[in-house]
Amino acid sequence: MGNPMKQTIPNTCTILACAVCIEALHRLEWERLHGPGTFLCRAAAPRKLRRACIRDDILHPEEGVESKKMVLLLKKIKGMGGIRTTNAPPPAPFLLPLKSWRMYRQKGSLTRERAVHLLRTGGPYIGIIRVSLLYHFIDASVNDELVYRWVPPELRTAADVWLIDALVAGRATDNDICDLISETNGNHVIVCYGYRHRGGELQILILDNHAQTGPSRWIGFEELEKVCVLRVDPLPLDLDQLNPLPVYPISGC
Repeated sequence: MGNPMKQTIPNTCTILACAVCIEALHRLEWERLHGPGTFLCRAAAPRKLRRACIRDDILHPEEGVESKKMVLLLKKIKGMGGIRTTNAPPPAPFLLPLKSWRMYRQKGSLTRERAVHLLRTGGPYIGIIRVSLLYHFIDASVNDELVYRWVPPELRTAADVWLIDALVAGRATDNDICDLISETNGNHVIVCYGYRHRGGELQILILDNHAQTGPSRWIGFEELEKVCVLRVDPLPLDLDQLNPLPVYPISGC
């Protein structure tokens, strides 16, 4: 799967997920041809892409990229030649190009069977989910059995209020609780890269961008509102061109 990229600027999860996913797909394509461990490139913090998206009204600094503008973001990535890498021969950065994409929606073409098939044949892919405060307590590295499952929208706020009250034991004011719920609820974009079946339930393993470790989290299939499957072509490069070059500091967006 490759390495996560920590989100250091708010509302950039969509751009980071695209960068991480494109890097992972190129790694898979390259290593199918040249063997495990031969792909040495890493996606760089997509600062230039972020600036271009703000300029073209694709990304709003206070709101991020709306899901309906996902296609515009992908067109922008393709138009800019791809995702920059940290292993870039100066003066021009090395780019990981994007070929194409296809969107699948939960209330339409995204079924359990298709979600699994796409992971097996074309994954990893981008996932769009809706999160609440509970989501941030799921970490597969801490407890591999915890799964973030679908909660009816009308119950999410109530569940978050209960959780906050349990954590702070009444020390938070109503305004504090409302602010925290507002900050942690909403659409979120991640990379889906694994799955399992437990008790008849399809669970998807995702890579997040909230920390240097991701983290990875298990979510119920029903959490996926949309997925976007990206396609890349194998890089037409000699192995010598991927020899280690000066690596710039790894950072978030």
